[in-house]
Amino acid sequence: MQKIQQPDIDAFAGHLKELGKSASTIESYTRDARRFHKYLTVNRSSDIDARHLIAYQEYLRSKNEKENSIRRSVIGIRQFFRYLSEASPVHMDSPFDEIPIPTRLDSHPLYLVEENIEDLFQACDQNGSPLKTSRDRAILALLAFEGMKASELIGCDWSYFLTRRDGKGSLHVRGERNRTIELHEETTHYLLDYRKHCEALAPGFRKKMFISFKGRDAALPLPTMSRHGLKFMLSELAHTTKLRKLNSELLRYFAISRLSKAGRTNAEIMAHLGLKRLGNIAKVHNRNGGQAHL
Repeated sequence: MQKIQQPDIDAFAGHLKELGKSASTIESYTRDARRFHKYLTVNRSSDIDARHLIAYQEYLRSKNEKENSIRRSVIGIRQFFRYLSEASPVHMDSPFDEIPIPTRLDSHPLYLVEENIEDLFQACDQNGSPLKTSRDRAILALLAFEGMKASELIGCDWSYFLTRRDGKGSLHVRGERNRTIELHEETTHYLLDYRKHCEALAPGFRKKMFISFKGRDAALPLPTMSRHGLKFMLSELAHTTKLRKLNSELLRYFAISRLSKAGRTNAEIMAHLGLKRLGNIAKVHNRNGGQAHL
């Protein structure tokens, strides 16, 4: 791959903005790209290959960078070079796609099993009104059974959800990987139950699928859910079930494991979750016999 230039980094930032990435993600990825560009310039590296990223990781360790910080840098650099390869008029593979992402160090390792998910659904009954309970169950099903990302879930409209005469449901998922997925029977059931409760609300609440709540005992419903609202909901469920932590990524890994155990092929799982590469699936298969262990 040819030597990178500052305009490439500027174009990368514009590309991330077009994809709808957050300002913090854009700033982080472009900072990683600039730091790597500076490292290559100082070391007079022109023909870039996998060895440069491996050496760069060792360089960061020599500067006492934390392992999780190095991991984030590798992710940002891989995304930058993936962009360069796809934007090139002559197709070129990224030199870093085969370099594994360093393992994240977590002071509280956690994996989710079926019993955890059952406990979480039961916890939904303890945290509010029938409206909030039905919403929390629908969200949990989309995260744990369908593997949706937080950003995809928050952006859902009711118009994306369709049911057929046979009772089966499908959902159009909009985001970086637009797709339409067939929903698990339980997910369809929880969405229908939640929609029934939503139909009693004012018209302004009926477009976006997931509403939020404010005030003591979730007394005040709000028309749209924010990232903070989703994070608070998962924190609330984690507290009730005594889980040390719970987030959408953990539930997404559980969904991969669950789909795999149900006999879905890697290609089917990738299509369902909107994955472009096998990396996340391989992580699940290689840990604890397929359980989602982070």
